[in-house]
Amino acid sequence: MWECITEEGGRGVPGSARLRKVMLGRPAGLPAKSVLEIEVGHLLRRAGLDNFVRNYPVLEGKYKIDGAFVVEHVAIEADGRRWHRTKTQRARDRSRQSELEGAGWHFERVTFEDVHLNPTATIERIRTSLSARTVAATTVLRTSTTA
Repeated sequence: MWECITEEGGRGVPGSARLRKVMLGRPAGLPAKSVLEIEVGHLLRRAGLDNFVRNYPVLEGKYKIDGAFVVEHVAIEADGRRWHRTKTQRARDRSRQSELEGAGWHFERVTFEDVHLNPTATIERIRTSLSARTVAATTVLRTSTTA
């Protein structure tokens, strides 16, 4: 697509500037699987938290995290009503999260209400997690290099 817009979408071609802007603004990672994932990504980018990777594969591709801050090992899961409403799905989510927490990931779950009714509190919660994980990683690194 990028090659096509470069070759065919020069000045004066309707929509080419908009398409180029959209393509350049797309977060790293795989395409979103839901509208909520896209909305969470927009919320994070508006807050300046644009270093996340969307649908990040973990545990050798066994799972994908909706949005991952890879360095900090913070997973952002977009919990939409459609995919997380049944007991079976919630049980799978708990099992998956437990396994990934055992591998060092910290989870922040984000709902429609978090994005649309409490965006400021949601961003603060995520920033706090990122900050805590950064401090913890720095402490571990300092401890291991002085030992």
